[in-house]
Amino acid sequence: MIKVGIAGASGYTGLELIRLLANHSETELSVLTSETYKGKSISDVFPSLNGIIDIELQPLDSGIFKTCDVVFLALPHTTGMDKLPQIIKSNCKVVDLSADYRLKDADAYPKWYALTHTHPELLSQTVYGLSELHREKIKSAQVVANPGCYPTSVILALAPLMKTDWVDLTSIISDSKSGVSGAGRKLSTTTHFSEANEGVTPYDLTGHRHTPEMEQELSGLAGKPIKISFSPHLIPMSRGMLSTVYINLKK
Repeated sequence: MIKVGIAGASGYTGLELIRLLANHSETELSVLTSETYKGKSISDVFPSLNGIIDIELQPLDSGIFKTCDVVFLALPHTTGMDKLPQIIKSNCKVVDLSADYRLKDADAYPKWYALTHTHPELLSQTVYGLSELHREKIKSAQVVANPGCYPTSVILALAPLMKTDWVDLTSIISDSKSGVSGAGRKLSTTTHFSEANEGVTPYDLTGHRHTPEMEQELSGLAGKPIKISFSPHLIPMSRGMLSTVYINLKK
């Protein structure tokens, strides 16, 4: 059995991981952490897990995952950036669900995430975890950066076309829509029911932080720099995503 730990188990992505892994025949959930609910059972926080898994939630510290084979970091952006180097000292594989290690260029982080990356030496060792593109590299990687939601939908739509001569790669537009759970579990005015219901809200139209992630992977596929015009929208449903991608045919 593969022993699995999840840091940030009480968030939406942590909950989904638990649901998937609790039913997997080859995995055993052994460590779950939550700063908000430490000391409580995960089934007390999420009653839907009652009878499925009742592990006590623990505070996150660097030595807690020593018995794990794989650790998932389901933490907010930047929270796990300094945790990851400590965790990999235990020789476990780490899958980071945040954006902390997705971009290969450390200089991109100040522009898109308003921070200086504290461990740029690890960026080149990290594999972008889109299995349809990097399956073999993922198998041998110690650190896997799980792709963002919007980038997954856009990259997979465009990947088959990147190495062809059928399309004009200078005119890519993506109109994307996401349910409100994509913003995470933290309360905010934007995702409040009375604000989000019965409306469609465009946001970050001139600089969404998922843009460089898309351009990085598409450029790698095309073998040349790719730019994309990306328009994200929040729509009033709990979960789900739709990306409509426009690109001009050459003939």
